[in-house]
Amino acid sequence: MEYHPRGGESKLSSFRDGWRHLRFLLVHSPTYLFILPGALLAAIGTLVSVTVLAHIDILGRKWDIHA
Repeated sequence: MEYHPRGGESKLSSFRDGWRHLRFLLVHSPTYLFILPGALLAAIGTLVSVTVLAHIDILGRKWDIHA
């Protein structure tokens, strides 16, 4: 099969159209955009909460609810 050369100039802008495509992928893939960062922040918050509520000394200080 032989392809014919394309006539005319390209109407695509490399940066603008690349950014639009990347934004489209992120908007339609909420797993990597929202769920994973949210789960990571929830785990960090849970760890900090457990540390504070258990009165565990960190860096030689007592951490309390009003720290």
